Amino acid sequence: MILMQMSTQKDYSMATADVVDAEVRELVERAYSRATNIITTHIDILHKLAQLLIEKETVDGEEFMSLFIDGKAELYVA
Repeated sequence: MILMQMSTQKDYSMATADVVDAEVRELVERAYSRATNIITTHIDILHKLAQLLIEKETVDGEEFMSLFIDGKAELYVA
């Protein structure tokens, strides 16, 4: 087995690292905001799903989608 050693020398500048960090932070913040919005908007469906899972332990795709359709929820597929 060949073990590869990680280089301790960076192939990029601190300025580049800062730009990458800022971009990643922005992506995570937008994703968090979007997730929070979806959950808040559809909290009633989330509660119905939780209750269904307590009763049945598993939910198939059709049952899951019916919660959204019956609840007139918008589906976020992006």
